[in-house]
Amino acid sequence: MSATPSTFSEPISSNPVTLTRHLLNDDLKHDHALTVLMASIQLACKTISQAVRKAGIAGLYGLHGSTNATGDSVKKLDMLSNEVFVNCLTYSRELSVLVSEELEEPLIVENSLQGNYCVCTDPLDGSSNIDCNVSTGTIYGIFKTNVAQDSEATALGSVLRPGRELIAAGYCMYGSSTQLVVTFGNGVNGFTLDPSIGEFIL
Repeated sequence: MSATPSTFSEPISSNPVTLTRHLLNDDLKHDHALTVLMASIQLACKTISQAVRKAGIAGLYGLHGSTNATGDSVKKLDMLSNEVFVNCLTYSRELSVLVSEELEEPLIVENSLQGNYCVCTDPLDGSSNIDCNVSTGTIYGIFKTNVAQDSEATALGSVLRPGRELIAAGYCMYGSSTQLVVTFGNGVNGFTLDPSIGEFIL
């Protein structure tokens, strides 16, 4: 019996449209700061994806021993994912306020690192699925603010707003592949992480 080529083998594009390229091409349509912030979200999602894949080996299964703001039991990966988001977004210098399901109060970025965007996120939604190797994901939404967030009340006022005021939103799904979906209010684009080059491909 002669071997036949697999129908699943496709040539690898020498000119892939990556999320990074997509963001840079759209830079003229958006504030440059939003491009930087989205690049930081992309980095956070890549880091979380790697942590999810190595959860068993790294001993990240199971409960952390605390509950979050919504009363759910917090998993070890919940805390790790939250720390990754806090770190990546804070040091982008474009974040003003971060609201996370894993934080009791809004995180107000110190003035020296503060930017003009507010991000609302669940860093790892469905983390109870980790132990049985079922898909999990990150959810995020971005608001623009033009005022200094020097108090909790002001910070809450910047994020407790109608969804129609979001300037960007999306999710990242961690499963058999890692897929990041984003919209800036005019169409939706989906990207799949290619581990061989470490980039999300359109």
